[in-house]
Amino acid sequence: MPGAAADEEQKARLDAASRKSSVASGAGCETEAAAGLQWPAGEIEALHPDHNQLGALETLQKTSARAVDILNRACPPADALAPSARFSAANRRLIAMLQAVRQVKAALQDCLATLSEAQKAQLEAIGPRRSS
Repeated sequence: MPGAAADEEQKARLDAASRKSSVASGAGCETEAAAGLQWPAGEIEALHPDHNQLGALETLQKTSARAVDILNRACPPADALAPSARFSAANRRLIAMLQAVRQVKAALQDCLATLSEAQKAQLEAIGPRRSS
């Protein structure tokens, strides 16, 4: 039966491709998430935040750390070789990303609400300086 041999050959190629892909997709998962914890503490101090603003910044920092933890727990397992297992792992990762973004977004909005317009402008200027 020529069709069955072709199917087996296709399966073998897909399995080999999935092994390569799953190893590559799981690499650096925790490293990527940890990059989110790099706070520009010195630059934030230059904003001269008051007591309430410091509390909001601390809450934002703690929320960001929890988001990193959520993302790290959702890293795909190295043994997710079958396409269905990879799909399930990707689905869990996307759900975790959405949960983390929602949490950080809420904390960021609360934090920004405590800042003056001048402080917001200073904070916005930090991003371009850090990326250059």
